[in-house]
This record gives sequence, structure tokens and C-alpha cells, in this order.
Amino acid sequence: MEKIRFNAIGMGVVAFLISILFFSLAVFFSMNPAKFLVDSKSYFTWVIFILFSLIALDVSFVQITGGIKMRESNLEYKDKSIWAKMAFANQYLNIASFFVGLAVIFTLFYFSSKALLKQVVFSFNIYFLILILICVIYSVVRIPIRNVISRLSKKTIPSYTLEKDGIIINLNMKNLTDLSKKYIVKIGFKEIDEIKVLSMVEAQAFMKYKVGPDVDLVIKQTKDLYNYTKGKISRPRVYAVVPDVIGKKSIFIQGKDLFYLIAVANEDISDLVKAFNDFKKKKSK
Repeated sequence: MEKIRFNAIGMGVVAFLISILFFSLAVFFSMNPAKFLVDSKSYFTWVIFILFSLIALDVSFVQITGGIKMRESNLEYKDKSIWAKMAFANQYLNIASFFVGLAVIFTLFYFSSKALLKQVVFSFNIYFLILILICVIYSVVRIPIRNVISRLSKKTIPSYTLEKDGIIINLNMKNLTDLSKKYIVKIGFKEIDEIKVLSMVEAQAFMKYKVGPDVDLVIKQTKDLYNYTKGKISRPRVYAVVPDVIGKKSIFIQGKDLFYLIAVANEDISDLVKAFNDFKKKKSK
């Protein structure tokens, strides 16, 4: 568990350092515009560096806090296949990659700053004020923009509703030949062995470091999705999509021949967990 947490936090640290590197370059450019900001292309590059550094900073905080808050129970996976063993080995590979990444970033920072400092004549000018203004504007609009993206994502990611003894999932897949067509999956609680609610960072870590590159799951999902969209089967046995929507929870549903991991638009998922636990309690009596 600690290796997985280290990897998740390490990714955030790398994103943070990349943010600092690009922001430092943007500051260098703004402090000596006569050398670095000479045409429209250089202006565009300068603005991109600023925005990229700010977005990378946001991503780093999400990744670091997500890694710190990881729950060990959410990363448990009973499968002991060769793919799960490969995923376990991937933990060590990523730790090595983290230190390599650190070395590359610090090397780039050292040589770029050494080269630029020889040329820069620091001056407080309009470009530096613009840089500060961009940072202020970004800090003001970042939350509203994230909220808008979150609302828009509800139209593109799956959602669920509960029925008496199960769950109905709208996969929200699009059929280009029939945009009105909906892909609905029904799963009874009696078919489910386990339901978990995962954060985005937990879901990503679970797939990468616990499930791994499971070819069997990939084959099942590919085959079943094809047959499902053709109407040959009632639902796919496997539907796993690594979530990338910040702020959205994911649900993991596993049964005897069932594997679902999806980010959902539902804000509160406690009703699903409660309904499943209540069902299991009734059956155990």
C-alpha cells in the first residue's frame, strides 16, 4: 500500500516541479522581453508556459492530496493472476521512474537557468505585470471553470439509479448512427460480490497497480461491447474505463463473471453502498 501511495504522491511531486520549471521560464522571459519576447510566436509560447505551469500546479495538488487520502481497503484486489503480479512489479518500476524524472527535471532546471541567467537583465516591466495579472485571473476563474467542466461531464459519463434488488447503469455511450439510443445495464445485487466507491486517484492506482494490463479483461470487454452494441447480449461482463474527471467518484462492481469500474455523474453514492449492504444483510439472515 505504501508503495502505491508513494507513486501517487510522487506523480504529484513531478507535476509540481514541472510547474515550477515552466513558471520560472515564463518569469525569465517576462523580465527580459527584449531578448525573449520579440514576435507573436514568442508571446504565444510565453502565455502557454504560464497557463501550463498553473494547470500543472492544480494537477499536482489533486494528485498529492488524493495520494495522501488513499484508503487501503479500496485498493484490495483478490485476483492473483499473472496480470496482477505484473501490476505489483509496476509499483517498483514507477518508483524508479520517479527518481529518473526528478533527475531529468533538476538537470533541465540547472542548465536552463544557468544559460538564461547569463543573458537576463532583470527589469520590472509591463510583461511582468501581465504575468501577475494572468495568475490572478486564473486563480479567480479556476473554480468556476472546474464547476462548468464538472456539470458538462455529467452529460458524457455514466450514471446510475437504484431499483429494489439491483442497480441500473446508463453507460452514456454514443451511437453515431442513432444519437437517441441509450445503453442501459441492469445488475442484480445477488450477482455482485463487492461494491467499492473510489476517488479518481484511487481508481487510477487500482487499475495500474492492482489489476494491471489484464489481457483477459481487455478481450472480454472488447468482445462483449461489440456484441452488446449489436444487441446480441444484455450487457457486457467487463466495463472498465480509467477515470480522468476531477472531483467525480468511481464505483467498482465485481461479481463471479462481472467487472465494472466507472466514474459516475451521481454526486452522492452512499445510497448505492447502503442498498447493497442492506440486501446482503437480508440474504444472510
